[in-house]
Amino acid sequence: MIQLLRRRSLTLLVAAMSAVLTAGTAAEAATTPSDATGAGISITHVDASRFPVVRAAFGADEVAGNTPKLTFFEDGEEISNVSLYRGNLGMFEDKRSADVMIVLDASFSMKGQRIADAVAAAKTLIRQASPEDRIGLATFGAESKVVVKPTADHGKVRSALDAVQLSNNTQMFDAVTKAAGAFGDRDARRAIVVLSDGTDLGSTKTVTDAAKAARSANAPIFAIAIRENKDEQPKDLASLGNGTGGELRTVVDSTELDATFAELGRRLLQPYWIEYRSSAPDRSQVTLGIGVATSSRAIDAKRSYRAVFPVSSSSTEPKQLVAPRATEAREPLVPIPGGGLGIALAVLPFGILVFWLSWGWLDRRSKPDVLARIERHTALASADPSTIREVRTKRSMVRVLATPFMRLGDAFLGRSAYFDKVRFRAEQSAIAIKPSELFVAMIAAATFGALLATIFGPSLLLYGVLVPVFGSIPNIWLIRKAKKRRRRFEEQLADVLQAISSSLKAGHSFNQSINAMVKDSPAPTSEEFQRVMAEARLGMPIEAALQAMADRMGSPDFEFAVTTVNIQRTVGGSLADILEMVGDTVRDRQQFRKKVKALTSMGQMSAYVLLAMPIFIGGVITLMSPSYMAPMFTTPMGHMMLAAGAVSMILGYVACMKVVSVKV
Repeated sequence: MIQLLRRRSLTLLVAAMSAVLTAGTAAEAATTPSDATGAGISITHVDASRFPVVRAAFGADEVAGNTPKLTFFEDGEEISNVSLYRGNLGMFEDKRSADVMIVLDASFSMKGQRIADAVAAAKTLIRQASPEDRIGLATFGAESKVVVKPTADHGKVRSALDAVQLSNNTQMFDAVTKAAGAFGDRDARRAIVVLSDGTDLGSTKTVTDAAKAARSANAPIFAIAIRENKDEQPKDLASLGNGTGGELRTVVDSTELDATFAELGRRLLQPYWIEYRSSAPDRSQVTLGIGVATSSRAIDAKRSYRAVFPVSSSSTEPKQLVAPRATEAREPLVPIPGGGLGIALAVLPFGILVFWLSWGWLDRRSKPDVLARIERHTALASADPSTIREVRTKRSMVRVLATPFMRLGDAFLGRSAYFDKVRFRAEQSAIAIKPSELFVAMIAAATFGALLATIFGPSLLLYGVLVPVFGSIPNIWLIRKAKKRRRRFEEQLADVLQAISSSLKAGHSFNQSINAMVKDSPAPTSEEFQRVMAEARLGMPIEAALQAMADRMGSPDFEFAVTTVNIQRTVGGSLADILEMVGDTVRDRQQFRKKVKALTSMGQMSAYVLLAMPIFIGGVITLMSPSYMAPMFTTPMGHMMLAAGAVSMILGYVACMKVVSVKV
């Protein structure tokens, strides 16, 4: 006897702890769908706006045509001062009608008596609907379709039930998704009744998609499964029912469908309402529970709400017992962003206006450049006028759109140090690009980065990262082009100096030797020496042309060679021997530089791995468990941690590269 009492005490203690944990984690005026349903009871709404007077709506299965004997609980304690009302016959009436979608299995497995019993059961549910209630029908087999959208013409639904055609496959999830989207915008009590004797086959949607669509439509799913074992709980149907605030029922024989649909009709189309005065303290989390007499005073369905006394109310009693309309805030057809993006969109029209006014002013003040002045007196001046018009109109749309930005860039940044650097890098890379054109490309890339940030979710962090990164891509491209061309020139330099030395020893002049390099050397050496000879032919001294080439290429080795040549041409001596010695020195320096690079390559690779590892691991974890990493991207603390991590990674990378960088 003592052991029995101990076991019962332990059971009560575990149950009490479970109730406390459940109440502590319940959200305000909400609960999980499984908590809201059980033993034929489903709590659909709790109104505590006039607390301590609490009102709740629920559905319940009748017993022998009568209201079942119910017990009501608040935080696990039984309450007795409860007023019970039925449908719209009592003082507490719901002004909303019901919208119910019947989703019927029309696969070949339902042929014969099963489909006949299913159609008859569905008609039983329809008979319980009031004239204001709307009923719809969807079927699924080889295809899923909404046969009749929710309508008050119940005869149309009955006719559609009689015309159901069977087919193969069972596209249940697609049918549930389409049924959830068929309700429209009417404010009503919604529900979806799904009947199937199999599992899903051939749907493009998943069970998660179907449940999500039902929750978005605020329509709990009441699933009915036909199985050989009454205790069998089909996983897919259970997920649809328990995951949306509804439930799953299993029947063995299709003849039980009529009674099952009748009970669901009473619950969905003729709900119950209760009203009671709560004794819970202010600003506490309260759990309302309902149990039936056959459950040994256990709680079969529960729902939590937040107890908050009204701020300004002379009386806690409601003046009129009318159920509140559970309306949701409607979103605008076009979402209006807020924050920095909203400010930017608001200022954008004024920015465009100022831009076009500035462009018009600059266009009136612009002067024709030197090429345009010469052009009027040379080729185009003697050409046919139609040819001139054709040449002038052959301008791409990109060029037309970019022209105003290019003129603005030239007007405000034409004499800046940045544009001078761009010109120098363009000469180094031998790319015919103007600074204003690169400026427009940077603006376009930055705009694309801002567009990506807007698509992925407007936030200052995304704008602060994507806009500068994308905006710097054209400039980085030009820098890499210049470095690549200079590296190729330095790799060819030792052989070029050796070739010039051999040409001088063969009896050629210095200018003839350089001309030979123009013909025989690969690019970019041939291109640069060709420019040197062109400048020399235009009257520039060969020493000055070589010095300009050295400044343009930025190669220390070639700078050393040019200095040697200039000294020799001033002082005298054997230029061939000097260039041969300089070539050997340059080759030795290149070999030593490659050896240092090989020795430090492991340290550089370690820096790359350490930089990429956190990014790679973070990306993998985000793909495997998005909810785990969501706070990192959606909370201010997460943003701070990302920023701190990025700064630390950059500092570590710079430190590693400082260690392995050896100047030769």
